[in-house]
Amino acid sequence: YQLTLANNGPARATNGTVQVAMPAGLTPGSATSSQGSCVSSGQVTSCALGAIEVGGPTQQVFTDRPLGFWRLGDAAGSSSALDASGNSLTGAVDPGVSFRQPGAISGDTAATFPGSGPAIVVPASAVLDLANAVSVEAWVRPTLAGQNGGIYEKTVNGWVNSQYMLFLEAGVAKFRVRTASGALLPVDGPVLALNTWSHLVGTFDGSVLRLYVNGVLAATSAAAGPLSSGSGPSFIGRLGQNLYPFQGSIDEVAVFSGALSPDRVRAHYLGGVVSIRLNATATAGGTSRTTASAAATESDPDLSNNTVNFDSTINSSRADLALTGTVSPEPANVGDTLTYQLTLANKGPARASAGTVQVTLGSSLTAGTATTSQGTCSTSGQVTSCALGALDVSSPSAQVLADHPSGYWRLGDPAGSAVALDASGNGISGAVDAGVSLGQPGAVAGDTAATFPGSGPAITVAPSVVLDLANAVSVEAWVRPTSAGQNGAVFEKTVNGWVNSQYMLFLEAGVAKFRVRTTGGALLPVDGPTLPLNTWTHLVGTFDGTTLRLYVNGVLAASAAAQGPLNSGSGTAFIGRLGQNLYPLQGSLDEVAVFPTVLSPERIRAHYLGGVVTLQLTATAAASGTVRTTAQAQATETDPDPSNNTLNLDSTIR
Repeated sequence: YQLTLANNGPARATNGTVQVAMPAGLTPGSATSSQGSCVSSGQVTSCALGAIEVGGPTQQVFTDRPLGFWRLGDAAGSSSALDASGNSLTGAVDPGVSFRQPGAISGDTAATFPGSGPAIVVPASAVLDLANAVSVEAWVRPTLAGQNGGIYEKTVNGWVNSQYMLFLEAGVAKFRVRTASGALLPVDGPVLALNTWSHLVGTFDGSVLRLYVNGVLAATSAAAGPLSSGSGPSFIGRLGQNLYPFQGSIDEVAVFSGALSPDRVRAHYLGGVVSIRLNATATAGGTSRTTASAAATESDPDLSNNTVNFDSTINSSRADLALTGTVSPEPANVGDTLTYQLTLANKGPARASAGTVQVTLGSSLTAGTATTSQGTCSTSGQVTSCALGALDVSSPSAQVLADHPSGYWRLGDPAGSAVALDASGNGISGAVDAGVSLGQPGAVAGDTAATFPGSGPAITVAPSVVLDLANAVSVEAWVRPTSAGQNGAVFEKTVNGWVNSQYMLFLEAGVAKFRVRTTGGALLPVDGPTLPLNTWTHLVGTFDGTTLRLYVNGVLAASAAAQGPLNSGSGTAFIGRLGQNLYPLQGSLDEVAVFPTVLSPERIRAHYLGGVVTLQLTATAAASGTVRTTAQAQATETDPDPSNNTLNLDSTIR
């Protein structure tokens, strides 16, 4: 369940709550909120959200009384960028700046800058000549990798680097101030994702510089003030008269006379909207209704939109089992050992709570061994019975989603796409560099993967709190290297964009490795085997605060002691390389996922097998002739298609 709570005003709600009541056929699971906290008791989940600001990003900016607020939603062809602050600081628009471009805020537009110099110039004004504190805010969508691009600069006498500025340098988001003593003091954030809107806020309070990205503190730096002071124009889209021309789009630029608090920065980013996510498991068939109700201490003039009902149709438990298999050798000789390889899949739609397979050998065969990838088998005479336990719906992606990943990039996006969609529901899609090829043959049947050239192009995921983990993490991917002995990254989550700063899954000299950086500064590794070339291999690295583990193709390959917690902080994640330019992978990646927990060995094997159970039985041929062995699968649930539950395997014995 994805819920959004907005306050349409006119007043701030001092204490907002949401209560979600689920029917008996659903079992509540996790519940998270963008602010406040949620607790579940029985069928009811209650979320105490605290104060709810009047909704809308624009309203949030106005609440903090900006000195200048250039919304950049002006008419196409306009030569003026209007100031919405009330201080009449209208900017002059250079030819080449395009208005009415798609904006960061729903229903509004932005300005696009060509990267060749055109910008917006705001005349000198005393209200922007600040001394003790400042905040600069903007939504930014760069379209050129590694660029030097000015977002906003207030100058003294038109000189670059003379007062305060928000900009990109080599693609890295930065905020910088010049103090009265002449010192030029910076704070550096992460590399911004291409073709994606990012919300930036730089603040200075006289002693500390802070840079926020998408509502989260990304970096801080000591900076003793006051600011250099003096009259001078401001520039949107470049620094000074001709430096750092921005290529991309800018929206909602604002300047404030104080340092915005973390809560206010987040309110500007979210627009006063609170988001809530709940999970539930369907335990019975039928039609169910879940009701969510919002309330606040203040009087609500329109109660009609305080309640929302969600109706779901749950199919009765049905599990479509499908049994396939082979026998070898064929033909066989008397005295030979026959090997039966069976595979049992559950096509759903429901999980089978208790699956079994019974194998009846022909009379001329003598039973041998029997093993299974889950459960146990026992043999009595000609009959081997395997109790397999629960059978999940057979699908690698379904197995991954069942464990609630923080991020899940399936990499099955269309060829030529600039975005790698996130299937987790957390909205952390990645920006795809030119040179990464989507639509390539994948590890999962019926799906595609991404191929990386080994020269640097990768997929960049903007900073997100859901990936900033502290106590536990699991990273998963299918990997197909095409260059021997390579140093090639699979996935890295960074702090402030730095390599080796949080957790990473990669190859080094062709060897699969998982590594974490702890708060104590230690860089702790676990090393697995060398991966085969031109072959899909399933990797999972886990960390539980005390031990690192690396699994290869569903089996534990290596473990190492590793005392946590993880180094923590906001930062970009990379698929296909480490940081900005290290360990570029040559080969293909598929089904990359990050989890905020440690996956168990059973769950890792389920991810690898996709919910499929494998069985192997042997038998000795005692007499010649044609012999039939019959295998039959069953589950407690109703099977909509029992035709594929029985498998006959015939052998010719000479």
